[in-house]
Amino acid sequence: ENDRFLDAAIYDRNGRLFASYRRTNGGGPAPPPSLAESTPRSTLEGSRITVVYPIAQGGERFGTLVLHSAMAPVTSRVHAYLWGLCWLTLGVVASSLTLAWALERMVTRRLLALADSARQVAKRGDYSVRAAEHGSDEIALLAEAFNGMLEEIERRQAEAREAVRLRDEFLSVASHELKTPLTSLKLRVQSLVEDAPPVADAAEAARLQKSVTL
Repeated sequence: ENDRFLDAAIYDRNGRLFASYRRTNGGGPAPPPSLAESTPRSTLEGSRITVVYPIAQGGERFGTLVLHSAMAPVTSRVHAYLWGLCWLTLGVVASSLTLAWALERMVTRRLLALADSARQVAKRGDYSVRAAEHGSDEIALLAEAFNGMLEEIERRQAEAREAVRLRDEFLSVASHELKTPLTSLKLRVQSLVEDAPPVADAAEAARLQKSVTL
């Protein structure tokens, strides 16, 4: 016995009741409906569904089946489908959030770490900073290229500092080497001036004295 069916009746071609069925706890027998339709139909009547289905064979109609079905099982099934849809939606949302969290850890945080390394280099001018490399994906390749660029800049910066140091050292030695002979030459010139005979022309004497002083 199926609890979905409340009652059923078969009518002959003239509309007379041929056979009927009803549940023991159901209502009275189904009232004779309009049997003029030649196509199956179903209608909703309150808390039940009425199904009218013509019985025909070889193009000849022999009668009509009228069936009343309860709405409660259908409603329960619809509710079950709706709950299933809700759980499916929650599962999709949870999966999406999990995927977003994983992508955030895999992509966004690594890009932010790389940007932070670039910010430290720009702010402090410290080319010894290196970006962390993890894995072999595109972000790891970007970090590797960034570190290679920093290494090249650091190497060239060290070469420039060494060149400046060598230049300053050369200038210091050259200045010292130039001052030594100039000092002895100046002393020699002063000695010659002191031992030189007096010059009668005052203007010429002043010019010679100024040259020696310079």
